[in-house]
Amino acid sequence: MQSSCNFCWKGFHAGSISVVGALVIPNVLMDKLSKKYEKVRRNLPQENGEVKGRLLNEKQVDKVVTLLARNEALFEVTALDLGLHQENALREYQKKLGEEMQQRRFASLQPAEPKLLPGYRYGYNWDTFGPMTGHGGDMPGGFTSVMYHDPNRDITIIVWTTLADHAINGLDPADETLKTIFPTLYPGQPLPNVLNVP
Repeated sequence: MQSSCNFCWKGFHAGSISVVGALVIPNVLMDKLSKKYEKVRRNLPQENGEVKGRLLNEKQVDKVVTLLARNEALFEVTALDLGLHQENALREYQKKLGEEMQQRRFASLQPAEPKLLPGYRYGYNWDTFGPMTGHGGDMPGGFTSVMYHDPNRDITIIVWTTLADHAINGLDPADETLKTIFPTLYPGQPLPNVLNVP
């Protein structure tokens, strides 16, 4: 996920363009595509070792886009010219959109496997872990993470660990860490059996 800095609301004037983009690469193609990109990257302008889109010319952008398109990657872009909008109207829309999205997410939580996992619910981009609601994920070969929140007790747990694909016992390190923390925060409650289900 990448964005231009104007989403920080620095100005509502002509030419105040904000862009946010999300790149999706299938896991099975990640290694192959990474190797190909490394060859292209060597010739791209960098700042402190990082390729900066604002420094790329048309041909360089075309090279990267062509590489992604030929390797089944998806790139979704949303652009907004802040100069065409009034700040108060845009902030109101942003607030309303956020509230509506959150309502849809809460409504999406449904029992996933009632017999196998009683009490476990899964929904749009999140699930439950006991009284908490959250989400987990990992980067193959890099890290694994979970984040859960209990609004009734205002408790948030965020775990981020390395070894996403290389846990010694084959279990996810972030999930196992969450299971270790849970009894301290919820003494006497049974440990939810929702993670690492075969």
